[in-house]
Amino acid sequence: IVIVSSESHKIGNINKENLNSEKYFSGTWTSSANSKLCNILFMRELSKKLEGTDVECNACCPGAVQTEVTRNLGSIVKYIMTPLMKLFYTTPEMGAQTIIFLAVEPTIANESGNFYVKCLKKEPSNNSKDHEMGKWLWEQSLKLTGLNN
Repeated sequence: IVIVSSESHKIGNINKENLNSEKYFSGTWTSSANSKLCNILFMRELSKKLEGTDVECNACCPGAVQTEVTRNLGSIVKYIMTPLMKLFYTTPEMGAQTIIFLAVEPTIANESGNFYVKCLKKEPSNNSKDHEMGKWLWEQSLKLTGLNN
């Protein structure tokens, strides 16, 4: 199982009292970073649950990829961002390399619970290693999806 996250998870900080922005919206960038942190916490918890099976679960950051992310932005921001993305962001094909690597690379076939960037194992943030937060988030996910029955 390959979970796509981001290096931005490193600035994520989950507020248990405002998980889904019920009380306030902390902004697009903060919400995005928090969601990427949740992805890694989810991956780590799932990899624990899969121990003893033949299924591995890892996460990765595809890097800054040229996508249609600017399509819904205002015209001025879109006008500025689109050429910058072409200059500094990688192609979707290059962004997919780590995802493909995790899915097919035989040398990591028995590794699980790791985070990769550019096909290399990297240390994720301290917040992403919070086992209690991972368990709490797993339980909240079961409740929110109705799978805890």
